[in-house]
Amino acid sequence: RLRWIAYGLATAAALLTVAVTWGIANPFLSPVEIRGWPILNSALYVFGSGFVLFMAMAAMVRRSRFDPGQRDVTAGAAAVIALIDGLLAVSALNRHLFQGAVIDLDQVYPRWSDAEFYGYSVAWLIYGGLILALAIWRRLPTLRHAAAGIIVLVVFKVFLGDAHDLQGLYRFASFLGLGLTLLGLGYLYQRMLRRAES
Repeated sequence: RLRWIAYGLATAAALLTVAVTWGIANPFLSPVEIRGWPILNSALYVFGSGFVLFMAMAAMVRRSRFDPGQRDVTAGAAAVIALIDGLLAVSALNRHLFQGAVIDLDQVYPRWSDAEFYGYSVAWLIYGGLILALAIWRRLPTLRHAAAGIIVLVVFKVFLGDAHDLQGLYRFASFLGLGLTLLGLGYLYQRMLRRAES
C-alpha cells in the first residue's frame, strides 16, 4: 500500500513538472519574470530543485528491492525528467545573463546575440561534463549514456548552429572550445573509468 502511495505521489510530481513547469509556467514560453541575480535566480531554484529531487528519486528507486522491470522504468523516467530540468536550468541561467528578467523566446528581439548563442554551447558542455563525472563516480552506465547524448547535442549545435549563425571570434571560439573540451573529457573519462573499474 505504501508503495502505491509513493507511486501516486511520484506520478503527480512528474505530471506537475511536465504540465506546469515545462508548459504553462515555463519562462521560455511565457513572459514569466525571473527574479534574482543572473546566476542565483528563481529559474535555477525551480528547475534545479526538480533536477536534484528527481535524481534523488531515481537513485532511491535504483537501490530498492522492487521488481527489476518496475525499478528500471521508474528510475529511468525520474532520471529523464531530472536531466531535462537540469538542461532547462543551465539554459535559463544563460538567457537571463544576456536578456534580463524576461527570457521568453517570443518576446525578445533580436532573439539572441552571438554571445548568448555561444553561451548555450558552453553551458550545455559544462552540464554534460558534470553529468558524465557523476555517472562515472556513481558507476551508472545509463547516466553515462545520457551525458554522452548531451555532449552529442552540443556537437550538433556547434556544427549546425554555431557554424552558420556565429560570426568572427565567436565561431572560432566555439570550434576551438568544443575540440579542447572533447579532448579533455576523453582523457578524464579514460582515467576516471579505469579508477572506477579498479
